[in-house]
Amino acid sequence: MVESTAESSIRADTKDNTERSRIDEAIRESEEKYRDLFENARDAIYTHDLKGKIISVNRTVEEYGFQRNEMIGKSILNFVPKKYWPKLVEQLSQVGRGNPVEGEIEIITPIGEISAEYRSNPIRRGEKVIGVQTTIRDSTKRKKAEKALRESEERYRLLFEQSLIAISITAPDGKIIESNKALQKIFGYSEEELKKTNAADLYEKPEQRNALLEAIKQHGAVADFSAGLKRKDGTSIEALLNVSQVHNGENNLLQTTVQDITEQKRTEKRTRESEEKFRTLAEESPNMIFVNAKGRVVYANRKSEEIMGYTREEFYASDFNFLCLIAPEFRELIKEDYEKHMKGEEPPLLEYRLVTKDGRILDAILQSKLVTYEGERAILGTVMDVTDLKKVEKALRQSEEKFKSLFTKSPEAMAYVDPRFEILDINPRFTELFGYTREEAEGKNLDSLIVPTDKIAEAEELDKRSIEGYIYHDTTRKTKHGSFVPVSVSAAPIVVQGTLTGYVAVYKDISARVHGEEALTIMNEKLRVIGGLTRHDARNRLTLVTTNAYLAKECLHGNKEAEDYLKKIEAAVNDVVGIFDFAKIYEMLGAEKPTYIDEEKAVNDAVSLFPALRTIRVVNDCHGLAVLADSLLRQAFYNLIDDSLKYAQSFTQIRIYFERASNDNLKLIYEDNGVGIPFDKKPRLFQKGYTTGKGSGYGLYLIQKMMEIYGWTILETGEPGKGAQFIMKIPKLNKEGKELYRLNAKD
Repeated sequence: MVESTAESSIRADTKDNTERSRIDEAIRESEEKYRDLFENARDAIYTHDLKGKIISVNRTVEEYGFQRNEMIGKSILNFVPKKYWPKLVEQLSQVGRGNPVEGEIEIITPIGEISAEYRSNPIRRGEKVIGVQTTIRDSTKRKKAEKALRESEERYRLLFEQSLIAISITAPDGKIIESNKALQKIFGYSEEELKKTNAADLYEKPEQRNALLEAIKQHGAVADFSAGLKRKDGTSIEALLNVSQVHNGENNLLQTTVQDITEQKRTEKRTRESEEKFRTLAEESPNMIFVNAKGRVVYANRKSEEIMGYTREEFYASDFNFLCLIAPEFRELIKEDYEKHMKGEEPPLLEYRLVTKDGRILDAILQSKLVTYEGERAILGTVMDVTDLKKVEKALRQSEEKFKSLFTKSPEAMAYVDPRFEILDINPRFTELFGYTREEAEGKNLDSLIVPTDKIAEAEELDKRSIEGYIYHDTTRKTKHGSFVPVSVSAAPIVVQGTLTGYVAVYKDISARVHGEEALTIMNEKLRVIGGLTRHDARNRLTLVTTNAYLAKECLHGNKEAEDYLKKIEAAVNDVVGIFDFAKIYEMLGAEKPTYIDEEKAVNDAVSLFPALRTIRVVNDCHGLAVLADSLLRQAFYNLIDDSLKYAQSFTQIRIYFERASNDNLKLIYEDNGVGIPFDKKPRLFQKGYTTGKGSGYGLYLIQKMMEIYGWTILETGEPGKGAQFIMKIPKLNKEGKELYRLNAKD
């Protein structure tokens, strides 16, 4: 039978309706499941469009105080702090491109701000993203717990690291996992070194470590375990260990505190030794020593028996009254002294009298102190016979009177100061010179009173030097009225029985001498100018003589006798020029104020003046040395190099270097490897005018004079046949206490 088209159509529609109904039912079931999951989820869920406008929220948001209907239609940005807005806008853009995003955020709720984790997924219709579903989980409690854990760990770590108690954490096998700074300090190891060290290696005796582990095994913890331990440097310490077990989630670890009781043990030993020494010293003391407890003598040394005439048995008898040793007129004073001790006060030295067993009266000084003797408070008294002391005091008073007389009548200004340079006294001449009365000066600092501002550093240096002994220095000081006076300062410490008690400073007015020196300086300057003009004028005429001698030789060419005479004239002129050069340099000696000259540069400057040295190796090992000199220092090395070129013959090297000598002195050494200087010529080497025929005889003489002005000395110590060697010895300080050399790069 052939089915009609209508029947086929009806059957197809019925099938489509059935399938559509099934699909619709599946969709309803899916939506109900989604709605049930959406509504009942423990996390807050909301959907919103791609601009952030909220479309739906589940009921979980009500737990945070929100009204669901009030949230619908609002932007998600309304519920977060503004600092998150840029981030959320960017993430909305990412979700709009189909990419899920997640993160952590803070949400503003009616019940307060909470921390939350979120994940946003795109809602698609086909391939198109039409919205966003965001799930939010409250992480506030977890954050607080994590923060509390971090803070707890930080507190533990801070306590562990900063604790003054040495602490280590070790594994069951003895490996040191952690150690704090206190432990590292005790053992002398770094943290990394201790991590490579087994705890067993720190014990002097392995059996002590084994006993400790056994005690831990039995009791779980050990307190005040005494052990001998080893430090990194091999020294030993005695320690008390406290060990407890701690858990790190995987293993039981041992936490050990280490208390170094080495010093405590030593103290205990010293205390015992001190008590023994006290007994020994007390018995051998030249003074009487008593211990008085509750009015009774409980200890008296041998000297007490000898001087007072009582035996120890009599001293210690229960019916013996300590006050019977005191002269009647001093007994109330002794009682007051005793009461002060009992109140915790420290009474001063007490002069009083004692009565011996046979009735003799003794002058004495009592020094007493509150002590603990055999477990109870007692008075330790040292009694000294002061007969000899009184004689010394009398002699001291006489000495002081002599000093006072000398001090007062001295023609020079004098100040007596304490160790801090505060004025104790001044003499009349000090008042006359500086204008201050004794009342004005007393208690003032001497430097603050009379030292000009620009001389403060100098004065402080003089103060330091005066501690070592007598000083003398020319300088300037200011008066009360602001004027300045040139003086020679001398000072010396006053030491009594090995103790510095002060200083005496003496100021001599040298105004007349300074004025004379200034006049002499002016006169020398005039002579220098006249000498310079004279040399200049004479040089011009010598140049004329030399020129005419040259012209005469040209005219008399072939006349050997005449040429010889003319050569002698030229040689004589050259000698005169050399003498003028010497005079010029000699005039300059001491005229220039010394400064610190770079020795290396001075040598290099001198070398640069000799083109002939290109074939000679010059070794300049003076780097880092500065010497107190003037610009003529270059001339000294010029003269030495010139002498090497003239006399050393076939030589290949010049070396200039320095060495540290004894007493902080310095040796500056110049040497060449030429023929050297014969022994018979050395005694006259530095004499003025002495020459072997090739020079003026003034070069080495000038060098020696420079050295004298600098405060140096020079010697020639070379070995003939092996080269010349000149050693310039430079002291550390000159007479004024100024450094003659300084080292920096090479010290």
